[in-house]
Amino acid sequence: MKDPISKWANEAQKRNKEEFMAMRQAECEKERVCDEAYNAMYHYASTLNYINDRLDVMRRTMADYVDEIYDPAEIARFDELVKLKNFINNLKNK
Repeated sequence: MKDPISKWANEAQKRNKEEFMAMRQAECEKERVCDEAYNAMYHYASTLNYINDRLDVMRRTMADYVDEIYDPAEIARFDELVKLKNFINNLKNK
């Protein structure tokens, strides 16, 4: 016959191992979610910086236009970038 104390100890050790594995899995999930959030924040910031840089360049280019001499494609690109920037900002504010 098995010693009742060792049987109890084995069951307790098994429960502790299961609880530890569940806790470790929850920690890994939390780390994964945090990593995804950091990646999303980085991509958001880098995309917004790129859009702002392009808008600055386009504003300087369009400031050089005189009277009716302008490039309609450049104006269209500028409008699309402004729309994209506003769309991203609206998503952020939701």
